[in-house]
Amino acid sequence: MLERLQLSNASRIGLLTAILIVTSGYAQAQDFESIPFSDSRWEISGDDSGLESYRGQPSVRLDNGNGYAQLGQVDFSNGIIEFDFAISSAAGFPGIQFRMQDDLNFEDVYFRAHMNAKDDALAYAPTYDGNSTWQLFHGPGFWGNFTFEFGEWTHARMVISGNQGELYLRDMETPVMFFHDLKMDEQDGLVGMRGGSDVHFANFKIAHVDNYPLKGQAPEWEADPEGVLNLTSWQISDPFNENLVADLTSLDEMTEEVTGWAALEADDSKIANVMRLHGITEQENTVFARVNLSSDSEVAKILELGYSDRVRVFLNGKKLYEGNNGFRSRDYRYLGSIGLFEKVVLPLNEGNNELWLALSESFGGWGVLARLENAGSVSLGGSTR
Repeated sequence: MLERLQLSNASRIGLLTAILIVTSGYAQAQDFESIPFSDSRWEISGDDSGLESYRGQPSVRLDNGNGYAQLGQVDFSNGIIEFDFAISSAAGFPGIQFRMQDDLNFEDVYFRAHMNAKDDALAYAPTYDGNSTWQLFHGPGFWGNFTFEFGEWTHARMVISGNQGELYLRDMETPVMFFHDLKMDEQDGLVGMRGGSDVHFANFKIAHVDNYPLKGQAPEWEADPEGVLNLTSWQISDPFNENLVADLTSLDEMTEEVTGWAALEADDSKIANVMRLHGITEQENTVFARVNLSSDSEVAKILELGYSDRVRVFLNGKKLYEGNNGFRSRDYRYLGSIGLFEKVVLPLNEGNNELWLALSESFGGWGVLARLENAGSVSLGGSTR
């Protein structure tokens, strides 16, 4: 009987291998470091922020204005962050920032209590030079639906692995968001918690784990209609003041003002994110984005266009179009999210044609999304001046 219960050496090795396979990549309890908000590594700011007991838990309260808690001396790139939070129903954007390079550049996951139970109650957007890019990145992978229990503790788990991640809230088996394309580089950085909506945080812990297995899968991008030409390779100028193009009708009037061209490739969503190259200031909020189009004949083609926030379109030096897609530019509910919402007719010459877009930004993301319908014999190519 005893002999029947004994495993052969081969069986033992097989069982051990199976256990290692199952547990490989998963964080164990001993991998987590609990860091209470009373720990000296937390730097807490905000006029009304501070440590307090809330619903039986030692916690930090971060005020609705400039409340913030930043964890020093702990770099994080990949792994798991867990915490509890409790928020009110007031409008605000409390959440967690990670891979922070400084106070102005980080990945950002935040809660929108005023959109409770809607598809954008949760959001992810990277921040570059202090400018969040929520107008550029929206929809699946950037928004999530969740029903908050205001004033009550909710447990959160965020898992980051490479350029993807997941967010779990309340239910630790099913993620409420899958981040299929984290936009910033995979690199070590600090972690911070932002206030808003009268928020409390408690029970913070962190584990550093590479290649953690995720449950979500990246979406399959829909194939473009036949004949579409996506404009994804741009040359971007140095920033300048929008006033220089406000009344411009011809590029000849501004040739000497444009300097410092740099290449910018669009991401999988075909959006070229100018914030990867430049931040905005009050005096320098506009760039030119240019691309060359080669046509076998003189022909008119339709340019489908999305941008943030404002655009002026020039073809072969002449202005064709001007538009405003900024926040509340169309009505008080309009967000200014980027999309292929506008069309411009391009009268192309035979041979090379220079398409220049003057892109001006206020806040919410600086970028362009463009393609040609039924491009036919039109292609990308040739040199720009």
